[in-house]
Amino acid sequence: MGSRGRWRISRIVTLPDYQGVGIGMRVAETIGDLYLAEGLRFSVTAAHPALLAHCRRSAKWKLRHLLKTGSRRSVNYRSYRGSGGRAVASFEYIGARTV
Repeated sequence: MGSRGRWRISRIVTLPDYQGVGIGMRVAETIGDLYLAEGLRFSVTAAHPALLAHCRRSAKWKLRHLLKTGSRRSVNYRSYRGSGGRAVASFEYIGARTV
């Protein structure tokens, strides 16, 4: 989802045996590098604590929006799992800054 020249991911899924070693974010950052090379903007919006912690620590991501209590909207999809009161943040990928 996104608008012209801007792309966003809202969920990164990694098999349980491979979670916590950085594979999902490595893939996201590789995609971000490809988009930046094309002059496009790329962001991630999520509520997962590990993903938020990675983006906060990394110089490659810049916080764009923070909703501290998560989504309060009701959704009519049975399979949708909302943020349930967790913080939801959007980070834009800015890549490695070269001087």
